[in-house]
Amino acid sequence: MNAVKRYFRSPAAVTGLVLLLIVVAMAISAGWLYPREPLSLAGRPLIWPFSNPRFLLGTDNSGRDIAAQFIRLPSLGWTVVLEINGQVVAAPAPLRPLDAAALAAAVVASRAGDAEPDRAGLANLLRRASHLVADLGDRLERLELPRIVVGGRASRTVVVDAWCELATDR
Repeated sequence: MNAVKRYFRSPAAVTGLVLLLIVVAMAISAGWLYPREPLSLAGRPLIWPFSNPRFLLGTDNSGRDIAAQFIRLPSLGWTVVLEINGQVVAAPAPLRPLDAAALAAAVVASRAGDAEPDRAGLANLLRRASHLVADLGDRLERLELPRIVVGGRASRTVVVDAWCELATDR
């Protein structure tokens, strides 16, 4: 009993407990708070956070509810996350063709005058990697593609650095 009193006297411990309880409550109530699909179009694009009570964290450039993505995506399993020029986009794995195309559409030429990147080739690569992860989900802890170089449309070149972490035998 003495340990419990000491625990609740510590502001850091109580703050950590409250944050943990909030995360658990969000995970349990995610389906009730956000019954719609996290990646479905929900509103107009680029609504600022806290400017609309229906979209507390706003919407992304496609009109998807950011709060629904934040709360619901982890419960879906493996997630494909891309960071492109500081913008983060995500979709559940394995990727559907539409989601892969939407992720690849965010890629732009990195230098002025360069040919437009081969978005179809990138979408195909992302779909294949996401299906591999979904198929090997029990043996794979993490897969990262930290750098993907996509050639111009005519060159059909995609260069990928890959890194994975395998699950240890339990």
